[in-house]
Amino acid sequence: MQADSSVNGGGSGMINICRPNESKSCAACCGLYNVTDASSEALIPELRRRTRLFGDVPRKVDELSGFKEFVSDTCNLKQLDPDIHVCEFIGFLDFHEQMVGCMLHPCSSGNRGVDFRGLCHYGAMACKSFYCPAWMELPERIKDVVAYVVPDWRVYGLVVTDVGFCLSITGLIELRMGREISISELNAPILKQKLLDILLLKDKLPMASDARVRRSNYYVRKRWEATSGDDLLCYALESLSFTYDENLVTLDCKDLVMSRIVEFAELANK
Repeated sequence: MQADSSVNGGGSGMINICRPNESKSCAACCGLYNVTDASSEALIPELRRRTRLFGDVPRKVDELSGFKEFVSDTCNLKQLDPDIHVCEFIGFLDFHEQMVGCMLHPCSSGNRGVDFRGLCHYGAMACKSFYCPAWMELPERIKDVVAYVVPDWRVYGLVVTDVGFCLSITGLIELRMGREISISELNAPILKQKLLDILLLKDKLPMASDARVRRSNYYVRKRWEATSGDDLLCYALESLSFTYDENLVTLDCKDLVMSRIVEFAELANK
């Protein structure tokens, strides 16, 4: 269920986190990460296959329904949570495979402005009206930072939809720095890379190197009550545990997270 990309978050100046720029997008709410193997090696070939097949499908109800059934029957991705549908119509929206999203959307290639989302599992109204918690719960400056730093659709969708992870990580960094992170300082390539290294813990965590699961936190609403650095760190480790579906509230993981945060903060304050 992906919010209409023409919507600007309900207010002027708000970033559209579904599609923050022309180099990345998010399809977490379509069930993209709700599979037992959400690695690039698993997701990219499947999305590529669907996109190529969909390009040859006539835009008629029977043919589109047939495509949905065929993808469901032949998909190599196995559903993780049975209560969250993995939409058959997720695909690449551009030639360079930088944008993922709904191939039934009226703006998608070949649809000529016609909205076919009524044929998906949740229906057109749900797709048009759903906004994940990150839309309203993440401060605009944090959305901007994530969109600026994370280069690709897969990691971007994992990070930006996890409110707890984004707020805890930025909170820990800013607590250490004694000030807010600014976009302008991230123009320094080394700082941008160091922050990316922290955010990449959502996908490349040494303690979970064998895990193929990457659960998205896009639907979780959790009261934010962090009052100390310890609280923030606990939230970050719990978010990582959820992502990899294993207990990562460990001393090793804590030390890794904090070492990267300290390194970034000290470099930023030089």
